[in-house]
Amino acid sequence: MKVLAVILVAVGVLLLLMVVMLKGVLNFWKESRRRRNHLNTFSGMDERDESGLTTFQAQCLTAVAGHLPRASFERVTHPDGTFCLVAPIDGVGTKLFIYEIEAGIHGPSHDWPFEELDFRTPRELITAVVQAVNKLLPSNPTPHLDAREAAHLDQPSQSRAGGRER
Repeated sequence: MKVLAVILVAVGVLLLLMVVMLKGVLNFWKESRRRRNHLNTFSGMDERDESGLTTFQAQCLTAVAGHLPRASFERVTHPDGTFCLVAPIDGVGTKLFIYEIEAGIHGPSHDWPFEELDFRTPRELITAVVQAVNKLLPSNPTPHLDAREAAHLDQPSQSRAGGRER
């Protein structure tokens, strides 16, 4: 009887371990699929145009143009040769940073990162940036994207040679 009890406990433990391992494999598979979908959605956002801007930077500039004039942006080059675009927002030290495929608002009382992995689509990310900029402007104008500007944000980009490997 004791041997049977030991065998049953051992089988139960093995079944429990198998369930835990299967759950881990399923979670890994789901996360891999989510990551692949995310990479497909953001593909092409890091491709550069003739001026050196990435697709993301160009779309973000267009989206915030109703709030921050293009001329207010300064190109800041990093030691590794990459650059970001920086513009003052509120006159008290808060600035919008537009990186290759991410953005951020940083200042004395704000530290808001807008990171690629936190958003499902480039349009969702850019919309969040525009809304945050709008909140910080003294006159708080209504953000706008006309239909032509908004339409291309959801269009998948065609991958070209030279895009960043992920």
